[in-house]
Amino acid sequence: MIWQMFRIIELTGGLGNQIFEYAVYLYLKRKYPDDRLYVYYTAHSFSEHNGYLEVTRHFDAEMPQPRPWLRYARALMLRITRLTGYRRWETTWDGPVIKDESYLFLYAYRNNRRYIPLERDWIRFKRPVLSQQNVDVLGRITSGSSVFVHVRRGDYLSAKYRDRFWGICTMEYYQKAMRLMRERHPGARFFVFSDDTAWCRNHITSTDNDMEYIDWNTGYDSYLDMYLMAHCKAGIMANSTFSYWAARLVRQKDVIYPVQWSRSQYGVPDIFEPDWIGI
Repeated sequence: MIWQMFRIIELTGGLGNQIFEYAVYLYLKRKYPDDRLYVYYTAHSFSEHNGYLEVTRHFDAEMPQPRPWLRYARALMLRITRLTGYRRWETTWDGPVIKDESYLFLYAYRNNRRYIPLERDWIRFKRPVLSQQNVDVLGRITSGSSVFVHVRRGDYLSAKYRDRFWGICTMEYYQKAMRLMRERHPGARFFVFSDDTAWCRNHITSTDNDMEYIDWNTGYDSYLDMYLMAHCKAGIMANSTFSYWAARLVRQKDVIYPVQWSRSQYGVPDIFEPDWIGI
């Protein structure tokens, strides 16, 4: 049958989501080696972030380019669904686990560990060209007891995401996490990464002169924040896939994460390592 011969997966979102999507792509490719696997996305798919497919540009990751006919196939699928109710494809995201892998059309974003390859090096950064400013901070990160602190505001303050994601990582969360990191890592130095560093300078503070604010990697270079975070010895995550992958890519053993990830009906995603600390 046609849906057993090929399937189409749709990509969307920022870099953290795209890494999860790449994991799903590899999962389907390995599980169904005889099927043709197509990837669909448009420039609009990434418009809320940097506007392009970042995962293949900044990582050693390969996915096929979308074929021109896929947009017409997708439009036809949606029209048939509206007219007849017939479903051999997904029309909306339905949770962290694919409910029916036989569907012809699948949304790729799935935040569940079942899709993450077990191999250590299944995804790696391409060697970036670093500015002197980044070279200097990377030296301080790798030579000391470094802890990244990730604070996500930006789109989480918008009407689209506020009710689902905002207000979970409170000031109390960051204060408690930093106290715990100071206990576990005497002499720790905190490197703060955020899409609102000005806010962080006023709220994520310390009297011990042990904090640095990284505020220069923006736009195309924003992925370099993930690269620098990934080299820290430990990390304090936001409820964000961006800081999740920063923590996971180099297998940090000492990571603090928010036990509440969102206010969606799906609850806490099954993505965290057993030796990470939930607050």
